[in-house]
Amino acid sequence: GIGGAAWLRRGRGPLWFQVTLAFLLGVAVALFNIFLTARLMFISQHDQLLLMLLLLFAAVISIGLGALLADGIARRVAALRRGASALGAGDLSARVTPAGADELTELAHEFNPMAALLEQGAAAGTRDESARRDLLAAVSHDLRTPLASLRLLNEALIDGVIDDPATMTRYLTTMRGQIDRLSELIDDLF
Repeated sequence: GIGGAAWLRRGRGPLWFQVTLAFLLGVAVALFNIFLTARLMFISQHDQLLLMLLLLFAAVISIGLGALLADGIARRVAALRRGASALGAGDLSARVTPAGADELTELAHEFNPMAALLEQGAAAGTRDESARRDLLAAVSHDLRTPLASLRLLNEALIDGVIDDPATMTRYLTTMRGQIDRLSELIDDLF
């Protein structure tokens, strides 16, 4: 009895087996006690046989009910496990259908909002990543335009294409404006 109870507390084996075994142990203890008490009370053989048949019938019913209960619990635990596995595999739309009115139902009711939060977080992450990519594309474009202008003006001055002092002053003024524009863009980024 004590060894069986300790084994059950450690959670060894499938849940349906543990619950059925618990019922079986309870019935075995009850049968032994009733049989021993009947023997000590000197009940007749006929009465003892009738008592044992009634006890056996009660044991079969009890073990059957225990097996049905265990099967129901095991199915609900399996549904929760499937839901958790689906979430773990990346299916963030996974939900479980709560059934019953016990702790497993409460767990199922907690599972679904958790899964919804994970799904919302993943959607927000996707939106954030898309916004980040869009921002980088816009910043890249906005920075390349003044840089391209600066590069062309600088190459024209270095290559000596410009020999007119007025045009050179205009190019240098334009370059200063582009540098100021880049500086503003960088300040805006920060």
